[in-house]
This record gives sequence, C-alpha cells and structure tokens, in this order.
Amino acid sequence: MHKKSLGASLRTILRNTRWHLASILRRQQTPRAAWRGIVKDFRKLGRQLNTDEYTEEQIKRAKHLVKKGRKAYNKKFYQEAEEYFRMALKEYPDYAWAHTYLGHALHYQGRSREAVNAWTRAARIAPDSEAASKARMKIQHIEHKEGAVVRELEDRVVRRKE
Repeated sequence: MHKKSLGASLRTILRNTRWHLASILRRQQTPRAAWRGIVKDFRKLGRQLNTDEYTEEQIKRAKHLVKKGRKAYNKKFYQEAEEYFRMALKEYPDYAWAHTYLGHALHYQGRSREAVNAWTRAARIAPDSEAASKARMKIQHIEHKEGAVVRELEDRVVRRKE
C-alpha cells in the first residue's frame, strides 16, 4: 500500500471539505454530519503524521507479521498468533489491527483481561478505524458476558438463601 504524501493528504482534505460544504447547501447532508466527516478526515491526517516516526520498512514488516499471525489464528494456533502480533507491535506499536488481533488471540487463550487491554489500546490509537470498531464490539461482548455471569451467581445466592 502506497502512503500518500502530506501535500496529497491536504489536497484530499480540502476536496472533501468542499464536497461536505456543497452537500450542506444541496441539503444532502446535515451540518453535523458534514462536521463529523471533516473531523474524521483530520483524524486520518493526524494518524498519518504520527506514523512518520516509523519507517515504511517497519510498517511493512509489522503488516507482514500481522498477516502471518492471522494465518496462525485462523488455524487456531492462538499462542503462535499472539507471538506474531507482539512482534508486529515491536515494529510498529501504533498498529491498531495488531492490537485488535492480539486481543482476539489472548481471548481465545482464556486471558480476557489482557484481551480487553489490547482492544482498548486499539480503540485509543485509531478511534474511527474498523479495527477500533471491532475492538469495541469485543469489549462490549465480554462485558455483557461477565454481567450475565454475575447475574447468574447473584440468582444462585438468592435461591440458596430462600
């Protein structure tokens, strides 16, 4: 994947901003929706600027390691997958997908607390990304499951007292 230059990214933001403004005038978009789109574009630019501290080679290696980790994960070799995801994060610590997949591998190893931490980091690094969305869904699933277990235990305690 080719990374856009800063100039190209700025041109894209300007073009998108003009599009959002025109869509407000045509009543195709609310001002609030347009603002969200513009903010999203600037967040993308911010993430791009933050990755400048990592070389393209580091990012490329991290993506390759995540790909290998996903293959191991899909074969249900969760510990091996965890190792690949951790190696990817050593190359590129701000890689949200690596954190998300690490959370999945940890979860399937019965390490839910660590998994939630990994998913939380993914959501913090790139809040508007698909990786963060998937991470938040997994966190909600875990919290729902834990809540159901607590309710079941409370019901058992109440029944014993009766």
